[in-house]
Amino acid sequence: MKLNFFVIIFVVMISSGAEAQFIQLTKVGAGVGLGVLKGNTAEEFGYSLQGSVDFKLWFSEKYYFRTAAFYTRKFTILLPEDRFGRNYPFLQGFSLKFMGEQLITPHISIEAGGGLAIINDRSFPEVDSWSLGSGISFHTVFYFYDKTVESKGLSLHTGVEWNVGFFNTIPEMNGIQAQLHYNFN
Repeated sequence: MKLNFFVIIFVVMISSGAEAQFIQLTKVGAGVGLGVLKGNTAEEFGYSLQGSVDFKLWFSEKYYFRTAAFYTRKFTILLPEDRFGRNYPFLQGFSLKFMGEQLITPHISIEAGGGLAIINDRSFPEVDSWSLGSGISFHTVFYFYDKTVESKGLSLHTGVEWNVGFFNTIPEMNGIQAQLHYNFN
């Protein structure tokens, strides 16, 4: 129920803002990575998946916001084994980060940001705990086009992502990710 509420609010915000030009969508991306996760457990090695949408608001041309949905799970679920009585913890959530970027060469830049995160801890079958927290990210961006001349195309983002919740089970996920983004503008 809580998840559906946030998705509905996000869709309404994007669709109403896009018409009035308060919000301009700039890029979409998807990524995979490796790292650690923990909730009510010790740290576990896991894999992560992430989908993101970047947008600018009417008051800023240089800085932008990135909203993302992420999922991270214990890596051993991918290995063939007897699954009876096993637990494969996972975390999932959403983040909204204020991002900035500094161009180094026409094909490489550094991108960093921080903001809010909402994390769902599912470390045990009986645990379903939501927590408000924060997240930061730091990436090196490799453009498949000349950023000084063109503004549309693919880019590869490699770097670190970290999200931590401040309440309930204090869930945390951090890892190294590779993300592929497509720039619209």
